[in-house]
Amino acid sequence: MKKDDLENSNSKIRIWAKKEEEKSKDQNTKQSMHEALFGALIYGLTNFCETLPEEQKIDQNTELMGKIRRKHNNDASFFELGCYLFFRIDLWCFKNHHEEWRNRRLSILINQFISLFEEALDTEKLVLVFNNRLDLYGKAIRGKLTRVSLPGRNQNQTRSDNDKIQDAIYFYLTQLILKTGNNTLPKIYKFNKEGDSLIVPISLDAFEIFLIFNGILAWEKYILPVSIKAIENSIIIDERSNEKRS
Repeated sequence: MKKDDLENSNSKIRIWAKKEEEKSKDQNTKQSMHEALFGALIYGLTNFCETLPEEQKIDQNTELMGKIRRKHNNDASFFELGCYLFFRIDLWCFKNHHEEWRNRRLSILINQFISLFEEALDTEKLVLVFNNRLDLYGKAIRGKLTRVSLPGRNQNQTRSDNDKIQDAIYFYLTQLILKTGNNTLPKIYKFNKEGDSLIVPISLDAFEIFLIFNGILAWEKYILPVSIKAIENSIIIDERSNEKRS
């Protein structure tokens, strides 16, 4: 995003993240490892649904793509993606047996994330929404959310249990981001009595669903691994520091 576009942006999170990025590059500004890590994680969220230069052209298809991207390139969408990011970080820590860092450091990052977005979105109690999302993705991991439909997926094709679980996560994350169009505030959604479906109004705009779903896939392919690597590096540095003290 160009400087002029950034200054005119309605995204408080993008402006905050850009300033933190500039701090990290400024040799005269001292940042703690924790501050640099948190800034990098948030900056990664702001890469979601950025309007590409070619989408500024006056062409029916590219103009529509740009319009949809701008609709979902906002702080509420970044919050939804951030909930998913921290779910993935938490799951990675659990699978790789980093319980101490998970309990000590990750909880601080999550509290900072919630506070930052409460200020940006001018709302309170986002912790309840955050916990609602973790509950949703937790149910998906346990295989309780599998009846979904995604763009490009052949419903008659045999898929593994892991693929079905990830499809369920993609489906609900896509729907939740669709609900934050034009910076609409995230809210809590309730599960039905069976616990196998989320009561959420489903978007039926096929092209918009396709674009957001593929935006999630692109972010997960290019940004999420960088975020996880930053977490891994932080853990390694923490462990080395603890070894020196002992």
